[in-house]
Amino acid sequence: MKKIFNFLLFTFLFSQSTSAQKASDENSKKHHLGGLMELLQNAASLQTSYKQGLQTALVNVQQTNNSAMPVGDWETYEKTSNDILISYLLNEGITAGQKQQLEGIAAVCPKYGGTAVYRARGILPECAQLFDRDNYASCYPAPTPLEPVQPRSTENKVLQSIEGVQVQPNPANDMATLSIPEGKQGSMRLVDAFGRVVIEQKITSPQTDISLSLLPAGIYYVNISFTDGQRNCLKLVVSR
Repeated sequence: MKKIFNFLLFTFLFSQSTSAQKASDENSKKHHLGGLMELLQNAASLQTSYKQGLQTALVNVQQTNNSAMPVGDWETYEKTSNDILISYLLNEGITAGQKQQLEGIAAVCPKYGGTAVYRARGILPECAQLFDRDNYASCYPAPTPLEPVQPRSTENKVLQSIEGVQVQPNPANDMATLSIPEGKQGSMRLVDAFGRVVIEQKITSPQTDISLSLLPAGIYYVNISFTDGQRNCLKLVVSR
């Protein structure tokens, strides 16, 4: 009888201890969740303030750029490229007309177009950079009697549309999946509208996940280089 009593007492005390521990764990969880929510709210507030400050600053810069009176061609290129860059930052993208303007500036010899040429080339995505790079005599002629200057790589011109290569969903939010034909391998670079590589990873299977959670909304380009020499480029829109 005594053993039964001791067992019941132990069971009671253990259940009380377990209940107290559960209550403590639950309170701790609520405390940490509350702290996390507060951090998220603060982050959202800071992000909103940053965007508002950026918008105000860009509008002021745009007004200054609009008031500039270019004298020569290079100053006109500079004003145009600045205007498109500001527009891109304000609207998170460029229009077809702006892209055409940038392509025109980017094809000019930097000796005549100035730094605006390099800025235009930087804003254009790699998929759109299909012009030659200063390989003509009137721009940077090869000095004699040295060996002629070898043309720069024209690999951008061999982009192909390969059946079975796609990225989904598109538009995407936090994650996208790149699909390629069975048996192909290579590497992938995700390039933003400025031509900057924001993600680079190997492709070793028919499907590759691309994490987009840390990227701002906008237009991106998935540049794929396969080990067999084929290349492909896909447009990817990231929305929030």
